[in-house]
Amino acid sequence: MTSREEMLCLDDDHISSIELTTREELAIRHRGMTNEEPHERIVIYLSQSGLYGVTFLREFKVMTTLISALIERWRPKTYTFYLPCGKVTITLEDVAYQLGVPINGMPLVLRNTYSLNVVISNLLGNEAPTDVIDGLRIRMMWLERDFRVDEQSTKQEVIYAARAYLMTLIGGILLSDKSNNLVHIQYLPIMEDFTVCRQYSWGYSILTFLYHELCKVTVVVRGKKVDVAGCLVWLQSWAWYRLPFMTPITSAPMEFPLAAR
Repeated sequence: MTSREEMLCLDDDHISSIELTTREELAIRHRGMTNEEPHERIVIYLSQSGLYGVTFLREFKVMTTLISALIERWRPKTYTFYLPCGKVTITLEDVAYQLGVPINGMPLVLRNTYSLNVVISNLLGNEAPTDVIDGLRIRMMWLERDFRVDEQSTKQEVIYAARAYLMTLIGGILLSDKSNNLVHIQYLPIMEDFTVCRQYSWGYSILTFLYHELCKVTVVVRGKKVDVAGCLVWLQSWAWYRLPFMTPITSAPMEFPLAAR
């Protein structure tokens, strides 16, 4: 069996070296986000996009202690977790089972060669106030506050609201950055046609982005808190599914996507 030192120790810059040499528990900060339930009138568009299953994760509570323990055992060179039972990793199959997003299709290669205000105006129907724009990112609070749907809303207003809701899912759950209150505008043009949106390999992008963020967060500066980006909801659900001895006891039946259970 692999010793604790062999599992944790990489080099002086690896996050595990702090825990191993100083017994200091490094604080992992994750700014969680809870989306309200989507209005029934936008559900059809969310389903067309292929990302509707993610709406069931909106109230998922991330356990930062579990995420911290996994990060300490992450090896950037091999993209694997070193555990007492051996080496394990997360795969595209796990993305499909846990999140229910498309894993086949076109790569999500995006460009920033567009006018921010023009894209927002054309696809959301409103001009964004200057205080909600941060470079090429917009505040999700504005998307949640200003794009509401009721029975009197027109079809076009419902479409605008569906795009705004999808943007909050991407920025708050699937591809969240360290701010977790901003989402990059580069995803919005994909929402112009919801049926085209589902033709992209979202699972591949989510997987590679999480790999990248795990590798970045393992290198730390002593005494500083660590912000974690990426789909931590999926990482935690994967750990519960693959390492069932850590899973909370529940009587709820297994559901798809698995992270929604």
